[in-house]
This record gives sequence, C-alpha cells and structure tokens, in this order.
Amino acid sequence: MLSGEQSIQKQQNKYNKINMEEEIGKTKKRKIIDKLIMGAIIGGAIGSVVGLSIKAKKDKEKKLLGEEREKEGLLPEQEKKKNLTLRILKKAVGVFTRSKKEEVRKIPTETEN
Repeated sequence: MLSGEQSIQKQQNKYNKINMEEEIGKTKKRKIIDKLIMGAIIGGAIGSVVGLSIKAKKDKEKKLLGEEREKEGLLPEQEKKKNLTLRILKKAVGVFTRSKKEEVRKIPTETEN
C-alpha cells in the first residue's frame, strides 16, 4: 500500500501530465492557426500582385486599341453602333436569301421515287 504522501504525489504527477498534454495540444493548435493565417496573408499578397500585373497589361492593351481606333476615327460608341448596324443588315440579308432559296427548293412527291 502507498502512503498518503506517495498517493498525493502520484495524483499531482497525473495532474501535471494532463496539464502538460493540454498545453502541448494548445501550442500545436496555435501553430496550425498561425500557419493558416500566414498562408492566407501570403496568398493574398501574391494574388494581389498577380492581379495588378494582369490589370496593367489589360490597361496597356486597351490604350493601344484606343489609339488605333482614334487613328481610324471611330470612338467606342460609334464602333458599337457600327457593329450593331452590321449585325442587323446581315440578319436582314440572311432572311431574304433564305426565303428565296426555300421557294426554289423542289418539293418531293411520291411519283418521283
């Protein structure tokens, strides 16, 4: 049998082990959370740099296209109107050509087979 002091000491050792395990678990969780936060910060920074570089390229391309349009003498609004007009004309011409072709098309009959 254990004496009173020895049993108290064993209980304290168990208690200390439990506390140490809890602290180790907490530090592991903190490390995981810290890594997650750092990953999010680094990912956000990299994403913003890439996004800004792509936007800068697109802005340069738009500027070049705008300069080319100015050389042609068309503003973006005028170009939109021009494209819309062309699309309407193509549809109209397509409708008229289709209707003529359908009229000319020969209708099959039973006696032709």
